[in-house]
Amino acid sequence: MPQGNTHIPNYCRHKARDLAFVRLDGRTLYLGRYDTPESRAEYDRVVGLWTLNGRRLPQEFQKQEIPASALMTQSVRDISSASAYGPAPGVYTMAHLCGDYLTEMENRYQSKQGSRRTELGRIKTTLRPVVRYFGKEPAADFSPRKLKLVRQFFIDLGHVRQEINKRMRAIRKMMRWGVAEEHIPAETYMKFVEIEPLKPNDYGVKEPTRVKPVQSEMIEKTLPFLNRFIAAMVKVQLCTGARPEEICLMRGCDIERTERTWIYTPLTHKLAWRGQVRQIPIGPNAQAVLKDFLTGDPKAFLFSPRIAQEEHLAAASAQRKTPLSCGNVRGSKRKNNPLKEPGERYTPDSHWRAIVNACRKAFPLPDHLQRKLVTPKGRKRKPRHETVAEWRTRLTEEGLFSQVGEWEQEHRWFPYQIRHSAATWLRKKAGIEAAQVVLGHRHVKTTERYAEEDFELAKDAMWDLG
Repeated sequence: MPQGNTHIPNYCRHKARDLAFVRLDGRTLYLGRYDTPESRAEYDRVVGLWTLNGRRLPQEFQKQEIPASALMTQSVRDISSASAYGPAPGVYTMAHLCGDYLTEMENRYQSKQGSRRTELGRIKTTLRPVVRYFGKEPAADFSPRKLKLVRQFFIDLGHVRQEINKRMRAIRKMMRWGVAEEHIPAETYMKFVEIEPLKPNDYGVKEPTRVKPVQSEMIEKTLPFLNRFIAAMVKVQLCTGARPEEICLMRGCDIERTERTWIYTPLTHKLAWRGQVRQIPIGPNAQAVLKDFLTGDPKAFLFSPRIAQEEHLAAASAQRKTPLSCGNVRGSKRKNNPLKEPGERYTPDSHWRAIVNACRKAFPLPDHLQRKLVTPKGRKRKPRHETVAEWRTRLTEEGLFSQVGEWEQEHRWFPYQIRHSAATWLRKKAGIEAAQVVLGHRHVKTTERYAEEDFELAKDAMWDLG
């Protein structure tokens, strides 16, 4: 008995447009940017539907030139001009709404620093599943049920409850903006008013772990593995309780040094959009650290990764043992046009990565969890360390990979824990009100989440009371 056709159409590339496509039933379906996880997933989805439909193209692809997931790999301006992705000419789709809203947010935040740029990144990642799953549908037809499907998408990714609620608020804010710009009717937005945020234990969503203060012993052991800029940032943050982004934005012209206690007014801060003024007192310990960095341009950032790299290269050159007449000439291995160069200031992310890398050096994994030396097959091959993939595979097969996460959780800390440590110390020494002013909180309840209660003081009081 002859067998049926079992050929699976290939995953192909359109070189001129750098797009992936697949040909089914004589039609070309574009999948997104070539060789990306999104286009691979779209290929699996399209071919799977084609196979389940008896190796015939489903009706939903009959008039589709490019699927909605192709929008996920394009820029904001590509999405905003995505008239080809709508179901019909003249229909304002969710792809149009997301593109126009992102363009508006980019224009609004293009000159912002710090947390507002972080908010723009959250908006972009939030709208990706909206465009992917509902990009070709009319924006006026976006319903609460579809919003709940997007929420389930983030639940499946393992996001914590507070983060999911923030993302849902961002989508509702976009819909409200669409009403104000007369892109969608007001009735569409009013449907989302009754949707309640996730509450504890809803749908098994994870709760965020409470941020604890970092122990001073861990900070002291990590400091030797940080460059002088990051080490100074850690010390100043520990003395002032400032946010990481406020430390990254520190400039000489923003510090008033006319009085005994200096006053630092950040260029911008988390609550600047509410009109709140942020002033950070700087005491003698932080002043002693900052004096070494207040010698240059007052408008330049005090902590510069570009200068840190120059100092690192100069130190490596000073330790050179090979004569300059032999070996490599300094700078000969540098790329003429590198994809990324050190910036003029650190960001909260680069600050965090530097601390994590220092923690790995200060607190190495136990011997049985470290990468081992392996001897490759063949003659005259020197032993080498396992690759990261080989190391992960070996530990997974031995059932030890979970211990790596447990070890790192106990021996890692991040910059925001320093703020909690400073808040706890301030509350113990000067009271909750002083901690509230220094941290820049409007409400005492916010400060209570940062500053740990002094349980030892409570035990001593009960002992005195008898």
